[in-house]
Amino acid sequence: MKYLLGRLKDGDFAFADIRVEKRNGKEREFAACFETVRPFNTSEIDVEEYLDELFGPDDYTCYDREQKYDLCVKYHCSPYDLPRELAAVWSIEDVIDCSLYVNEVRINGDDWRFESGSFGQLDLKIEDFDKLVSEGGFLRIKELWEKYHLSDLPEDRMKDIEFIDEVMLPAYSNYAEWFIEDCLKEENDG
Repeated sequence: MKYLLGRLKDGDFAFADIRVEKRNGKEREFAACFETVRPFNTSEIDVEEYLDELFGPDDYTCYDREQKYDLCVKYHCSPYDLPRELAAVWSIEDVIDCSLYVNEVRINGDDWRFESGSFGQLDLKIEDFDKLVSEGGFLRIKELWEKYHLSDLPEDRMKDIEFIDEVMLPAYSNYAEWFIEDCLKEENDG
């Protein structure tokens, strides 16, 4: 189950994906993966400008020369015209990876999406957060991750999983969306 942990001090939102499964010869293998996403106002994104920075004439950070050439052939354009041609057919979702948190929220008439950031074994600490969903829930997740990640979770520790499920917000619940909306409203109204 994926849970919203809270908002980090840098404005990103953090999640924990927790699983307890029978696998790898273990009765209850515990695994936790942490993810961060950065909110952005879609009305502030100029897709062509973004692509122009991405595909600048000498910039091959995301696409090598051959990939850029293939796109020029596909869209019948020069490298100079590539950002304009792509902006005509690509959406924000085609340009910015929003796969770690696919929800969209609407605040004061603006749509907000969430650019995928880091994921994996992030060593998040309480002091990294500006606002937590549940300090107790976060600390329990952190303790289980430090002691049992990819190990067999003792049966008596299943109560910790139940506690986490009670106090944390599932990532794709209305409650998580309301928490995120409140954070973004605070940030943009304050």
